[in-house]
Amino acid sequence: MTLSDRDCDRARSHVKGGEGLFEEFQISAIFGHESGAMAGTQASRLGYLELADGGTIVLKNVHRLSPGTRERLVFYLLEKKFYRLGALAGITVDTRVIAATNVADSITDEEMRESLRGKIPEVLWKNKVDLPSLALRRRDIPMIAEAFLEKHAALAGKSIKTICAPAMNTMIRYTWPGNDRELENVIERGVLVCEGDTLLAEHIFLGLTPYSEKGRLNLLRLGSFRKVFANLKLRAIIQAAVVVVMMGVVCLTLLGAKESDKNLGMGMVWYYWWPFLLLSFLFLGRFYCSVCPIDGLTKLFRKMGSLNRPAPRIFNRIGVGLAAVLSLALFWGEYLFQVKEITIRTSIFLGIILSSAIIVNLIFRPEVWCRYVCPWGYFSGVCACLAVVELRANNKVCSSQCKSALCYKGDGQQAGCPMKIFPVSLMSNQFCKICGTCVHNCPYNSVHLDLRWPGSEIWKNMEPNPVTSLSIGVGGQ
Repeated sequence: MTLSDRDCDRARSHVKGGEGLFEEFQISAIFGHESGAMAGTQASRLGYLELADGGTIVLKNVHRLSPGTRERLVFYLLEKKFYRLGALAGITVDTRVIAATNVADSITDEEMRESLRGKIPEVLWKNKVDLPSLALRRRDIPMIAEAFLEKHAALAGKSIKTICAPAMNTMIRYTWPGNDRELENVIERGVLVCEGDTLLAEHIFLGLTPYSEKGRLNLLRLGSFRKVFANLKLRAIIQAAVVVVMMGVVCLTLLGAKESDKNLGMGMVWYYWWPFLLLSFLFLGRFYCSVCPIDGLTKLFRKMGSLNRPAPRIFNRIGVGLAAVLSLALFWGEYLFQVKEITIRTSIFLGIILSSAIIVNLIFRPEVWCRYVCPWGYFSGVCACLAVVELRANNKVCSSQCKSALCYKGDGQQAGCPMKIFPVSLMSNQFCKICGTCVHNCPYNSVHLDLRWPGSEIWKNMEPNPVTSLSIGVGGQ
């Protein structure tokens, strides 16, 4: 049986009469109370010590107990006897007590001794066990993670049996500033979004930073704008229109004049569509990716059947490395083969990208192309880091209220995030298509679409990315 600081917080949130009443709630929870001993109570209550007779009770963050509660606890440790609140007769039980506290950050040994008025004998103090943080005992992380997995898989009614090696390695490398509680939260969140029997690296979300409205303006506070932005049917109609326009442009390119300066399709591709893309990336992030005609056509082909395989492990290891290489090849190929000057080469250029997208989507899940392969997607993701808008989620709301993760995995009627990104884990625009799916699916209004200062993401996330830095350097030559 465990009594954590959540019980203390819950009691404190319901107490309006000061610390005295808060102390009564603590005493009542641990030791119990007699009928009428507390205001509003008509029946007696058994405390955790009495309920755990013959077993063990764990008191987390014992430094948060009030002085009076500590005194009663020390008396029980010495005498194996305690009194319910309002009782005259003592009760003897055989309950082992494990008291935990973060001594290093909250209270020193001397302070603990003084707070208990020196009543902790040396024999009890010598039973103290100093448990280092997870960062100092990484060997224990796999065992602890597996225990949390078993616990939360059972609570969620899922048969998740193991954690894959890449996911475990990711957790072992992490510093865990929130210690075991953060690890448990990570496993719990992973269980929510996992749909197979193995917890994968894509289910592990680390280093979630608290959401702050400072320097941001949430556009979704405007009710009419939220309705339009979260309208996925409208988004589908726009994408269908873009597909029709793009097919028309391709036909104009193939059937038009052979001279590039007289070909209407060439002019629309290189002098209107391409500059529009660059501007849209800088102002709207990867919004264009949510109505991309290539994505629209691959959806039609997927309806014919797809193997729907997950991303190969090597993709998870190299991240955007392949997309970066293909993006460089795209730009250099365009220059070396004079694609802008010859109409047939422009058509071949577009055809290669479309056919590649179709092949990848017929083999793998839809997010594989957009996240790991698409050269335009990689380029748009890099440019989107400078955009004036960002889509983020409130970490506090997601952690305290959400138990379904509909934004990530969807439900039977509506698909989840097309990029398989947990919105609360987003720290960059690079992998967000700003498609509105998470806004549509989230019942807690946790997702925000914020206006921000241009380029603010660059100076806040100062950690360099070697792949991005190299691609920008080579691509800019």
